[in-house]
Amino acid sequence: MRSPVALWNAGDVLSRSVTETDNEAAYVTDVFLRDHKPKPRTRLVALGASSRGLEVIGLGVVHQVDAVATRKDRVRVQPLIQIDPVPVGRIENYIEANLGKRPDLNIPPPLRAQTLGALVADQLLEALRSLSPEVAAFLAKLAEADLRVEGQAGQRMREERDAITTAIDLADMEIPAPLNIDDNPTPDSPLSLVLPEHVMYDIEDDLIAVDLRRFDGRGELKMSSGSAASFRDNRFRLTILNVNRKRLEKVTGVDLIYFDATAGTFTLVQYKRQEPRRNSKPGEERWAYTAESEIKKSLSRMGSAHARMAHTGDFRLTPSPYWFKFVLNRPGESGGSVWWLSRSA
Repeated sequence: MRSPVALWNAGDVLSRSVTETDNEAAYVTDVFLRDHKPKPRTRLVALGASSRGLEVIGLGVVHQVDAVATRKDRVRVQPLIQIDPVPVGRIENYIEANLGKRPDLNIPPPLRAQTLGALVADQLLEALRSLSPEVAAFLAKLAEADLRVEGQAGQRMREERDAITTAIDLADMEIPAPLNIDDNPTPDSPLSLVLPEHVMYDIEDDLIAVDLRRFDGRGELKMSSGSAASFRDNRFRLTILNVNRKRLEKVTGVDLIYFDATAGTFTLVQYKRQEPRRNSKPGEERWAYTAESEIKKSLSRMGSAHARMAHTGDFRLTPSPYWFKFVLNRPGESGGSVWWLSRSA
């Protein structure tokens, strides 16, 4: 699928974010009016004005878009390079020589991106390839990255990467390195990235163990044993027990038990891993859990303690502390997508 190309008024942003000695930045963010923002994967041609006139000063890719204010969105541009300035006049000359018509490439107003037509966009990128070795190398890397991950699998990976980056931003967490679009396993990568996908396929037990430790980095998580953990931050204290395949699972019908010591309430979770189903439409991905007997078995165990539960206000949605967690787990992933269903729903 063709990626859009847009002009970006980026002089102030790049002058604040990229130094002269470091021409490749992990990312920058800029704010756009919601009705004039660039779409994800758009190639942003960064323009700036100087005493020499209007120049192209960089090139980047829209990585994600987040709402930040009324009718305004914050756009994360990643990856991004700053280049030796290329006069816009030279680019217009190049396009005119190829198309027989001179384009009008003006700098957009602040907070607005100007998306170009496909023909002019292609010619502009070709002009930059010809006039800037830095842009030529950058576009080659983007093309190589796009070729590595194609089709439905590639689209899914891009969406998941953007979701992870958004979650990291919302949690205000530090990450050791930027999430680049051209990441690819090498012989020096962790073994889990090098082995074939079917070798590293997570089973339900693996996912339960992961969730025992899945908390944000702002609190303190301590393991008191291989199957018990405690999490504490400045608002609450939580104890988590993994009772999968143990006596408590047979009694309660759940795999993980969460005890909120601050509120004095329990949340009990039973995991069910879904399996891929035959697609009903081309390109459609469907998953399901079909072991009805296992669901009934868990529900019968959950019912034994249901009558002794506390008031509705002690829980998020229902008076029952019991929840199913249906896990959508694809090969090569850890955790996958999930949704919750209360036992009493």
